[in-house]
Amino acid sequence: MSCTLAGAISGFGAVPAFAQATVPPRREGSVAVVYQNVDFSGHINFLGQRIPNGAAHSQTVLFEVEYGLTDNLAISVGLPYVTAKYTGQGPACPLCAASPLGFHAGPNDDGLYHGALQDFRIDLRQNIFRRPLILTPSIGVVIPSHHYEQHGEAAIGRGLWELQIGVNLARSLEPFLPDAYVQGRYSYTFVQRDLNVPLNKSNGLVEAGYSFTSSLAVRGLATWQKTHGGLNGFPEFQFSEDLLQNHDRLLRDNHWSAGAGVVYSLTESVDLSATVITVVGGTVTHFGTGITIGTIWSFAAR
Repeated sequence: MSCTLAGAISGFGAVPAFAQATVPPRREGSVAVVYQNVDFSGHINFLGQRIPNGAAHSQTVLFEVEYGLTDNLAISVGLPYVTAKYTGQGPACPLCAASPLGFHAGPNDDGLYHGALQDFRIDLRQNIFRRPLILTPSIGVVIPSHHYEQHGEAAIGRGLWELQIGVNLARSLEPFLPDAYVQGRYSYTFVQRDLNVPLNKSNGLVEAGYSFTSSLAVRGLATWQKTHGGLNGFPEFQFSEDLLQNHDRLLRDNHWSAGAGVVYSLTESVDLSATVITVVGGTVTHFGTGITIGTIWSFAAR
């Protein structure tokens, strides 16, 4: 079994900076630079069993810009640069190597780092109301920046177009805990089909945070993904050459992740953050742990 590495990276939900309920005021915004280091130890098969093969390592730098078009409507644009390498022992895909088709691992699975720009991410968020509950629907698209390598454990991404519709909710816990908050998000993504295999997915995020001072806050979060379609593994590929050679982005990736982090306000306009998140369980996915470090600079247009 294999699973596209960059597809698994998206399960480490600490990277996106704008999947949240608040929006900046008109003509204000932010610039974010986020670094993520993820160590994948192996796969989880369709029975939920952990298999220590297909290990990989990735390093990603994400650039995002957010801008308030009005006091209630904001746009964000992001583009990640992904580097990945296969770190396992032996063939990256043993069943592929043993198949009568003679298909082996992806061209990037040579134990070296391979990097490239991945997908543009454009998101619009419209705040509906702010008291006492913040409600912000969103719509976004994922557009491949170019034709990059999509096969193997060290693939850069899936190279598929996506349309995402979501809703963000947040609330302060005042008057009981005025320095605490809870936040949630649900999104449904329409994913471009490959070989007519449906790959639409649902994603969820729950987060809670507490501010110890005006500069220091901590947070805990959990993310979830369910793929509405996809394939469970090699029995479903039936040794079809097209399905086998594209199996990395056709799998039914379902997973749960959990993590914790800290946010520190260096100045009134610069925030620093660090988050650790790990895959708790799932099916037909990678398992591993990721560390995310980022900075966000907020600005106001003159």
